Amino acid sequence: MNTDKNFKIYITRLFKKRAESTAKTFSIELLLTNRCHNACAYCGAWEGGKPADIDFTDLRAFITNTKFYLQGKNIQPHIALCGGDPLRYPLFGNLVQLLAKLELPVLIKGNPSTITEDRANLLKRSGCGAVKMTLFGNKTTHNRHRGPDTLD
Repeated sequence: MNTDKNFKIYITRLFKKRAESTAKTFSIELLLTNRCHNACAYCGAWEGGKPADIDFTDLRAFITNTKFYLQGKNIQPHIALCGGDPLRYPLFGNLVQLLAKLELPVLIKGNPSTITEDRANLLKRSGCGAVKMTLFGNKTTHNRHRGPDTLD
């Protein structure tokens, strides 16, 4: 019985110590654009025909203000860029440079087919932590979800 009590005390102290030493984080997902060359059955961002992009001035103000607000509360924001395809956002390079300047961790949720060598180098220079992409199995299955010829 004493062993159970000691184990509970040990576990409680361990988790408390880890919680105190771990920085608090806050995830922010930014929908940059509806631009996308795929036709994913589950998304619909590409529907409607007219490109819609978030205003960069508003986006810069939001990111900057949010970073300094959360920093004052000792919380680290983590930014996920998505869309449509965030790599097709017209001011993508400016945005990635801003995030690097503010030292904000970035995750890109995009389409693998739009990652060119130039964009890969830009992401590498900016300190992008991850690029998330979805592959739906073999070519037939993938194309059924994303649209024709999207796996090549």
